[in-house]
Amino acid sequence: MVTRRCVCPAALLTAAALVAAPLSAQAATLVVDANGTGDYLAVQPALNAAADGDIVLVLPGTYSRTDSINLSFGSKNIVLRSAGGAAVTIIDCENAASNRAIYFNGGNQDSTCVVDGFTIRNGRLSGVGEPGAGIRCESASPKLVNLIVKNNTSALSYGGGLYCSTASAPIVHSVTFLGNHAVNRGGGAYCSMDCDAQFTRVVFQSNASNDRGGGLACFRSSPAIGHSVFYANTAADSGGALYIQRWAYPVIANCTIVANSAPVGGAVCMSESCEPSFLQNIIAFTGAGGSTVRCGIALPTFTRCVVFGNALGDDLCGDHYDNIFLDPLFCDVTIGDLTLASNSPCLPGSPQNPWTQLVGALDQGCTSSPVEEASWGRIKSLFR
Repeated sequence: MVTRRCVCPAALLTAAALVAAPLSAQAATLVVDANGTGDYLAVQPALNAAADGDIVLVLPGTYSRTDSINLSFGSKNIVLRSAGGAAVTIIDCENAASNRAIYFNGGNQDSTCVVDGFTIRNGRLSGVGEPGAGIRCESASPKLVNLIVKNNTSALSYGGGLYCSTASAPIVHSVTFLGNHAVNRGGGAYCSMDCDAQFTRVVFQSNASNDRGGGLACFRSSPAIGHSVFYANTAADSGGALYIQRWAYPVIANCTIVANSAPVGGAVCMSESCEPSFLQNIIAFTGAGGSTVRCGIALPTFTRCVVFGNALGDDLCGDHYDNIFLDPLFCDVTIGDLTLASNSPCLPGSPQNPWTQLVGALDQGCTSSPVEEASWGRIKSLFR
């Protein structure tokens, strides 16, 4: 039985962990270790025992047993944190049917409920109406930070990596969505029904949808997406990186949207009445299809964007102001290095940058422009 005190060995609490989550006199830290040195062998029993404000600290290892997947926080605000980070602390759903990692099921959590520092992989949902194979979030607004969400599949529904809906507003920070898949919309993530998620420093890479929105799809929701990367996502129908639909008002700022593809709207597809705002983004090297950006009857605004090298041209629809059409000069787009060369027009100090502000998600990463200019054909050959 866990008492209301810190029961973990002092050595397990790093200075960074203490700064990130100061302990009150009443808070407890419950240690999970699959090897048996902690208070619990699995994650769910620790969540069940924890109270509001407690920390469940998970030691390095792979957690795949029944009581370490399909996790629920109930209605409690708990910090679920790894001791060693995402690279060594893994929640593995093992591609078994009806297994997801975490479900926030209407618990009304706020940002004091945290999931920090895990790889969440191999979730698989095979039933109709079972969205969010990695994480599902409804009527709850937790903070999801320092995660790798990879290889999760919603076989008959939405949101391979993340599904959020029903007036939820999760904070998603420093998260990588990699290789997730949805047969419907939102290979990486899907926001629906008044979900106003905040995505910052997020990478959507190599996610896929059999329908729309390879990277991210949103419907009747207004997520804020900043300083994030969409790279090499695909959709079989439309919206390789982003699909935005009906009564959606997202803000997409300082994002790098590169080498995505779909038959329609290889970078971005908008459908029905929606009004997204795009500010200081890079849209480059989009693959062949019906268009780079499709507006339909949507009313988007593109401001201070750098648009270049897209297979079907660099035309923008909707309202657009102060955009430039120059090579962003990535350090090496062919290997996914989307940092900028020192002479990039996307850098604030460039004479070609009239706004003296960074365009895109990433800053300078090399001292000169690439030796060989990139093209969509050259990039495409890397994904065969």
